[in-house]
Amino acid sequence: MNIEDVVEQMQVKLKKAFEAKVCSVTLLPTDLDPKKGNHHTIVPGGSEAKVYITIVSDEFEGLGLLQRQKKVYSLISEELDGPVHAVSSMVTSTPKEWDDALSADS
Repeated sequence: MNIEDVVEQMQVKLKKAFEAKVCSVTLLPTDLDPKKGNHHTIVPGGSEAKVYITIVSDEFEGLGLLQRQKKVYSLISEELDGPVHAVSSMVTSTPKEWDDALSADS
């Protein structure tokens, strides 16, 4: 299974487990192509990748940040033992927290 398939599998698993309103698992670009001026996801065989995770779910209501992250990590431990080396950034919000953050940015 290639890294993109693993990342997609993580996203499906998390969205289903948390009945998430928003669920995004994004592979961190691992190489910069200066000729094209942009990032490309290039994960050579045998290397490890990092991901960003964003989940918005009612399941996080009443939980602290650490409890939320532990729930997420428990679901993706298999992938973290495989080709995904680490979670570079994780956002775990309730729908209200997410809406409040979006309103504050406007």
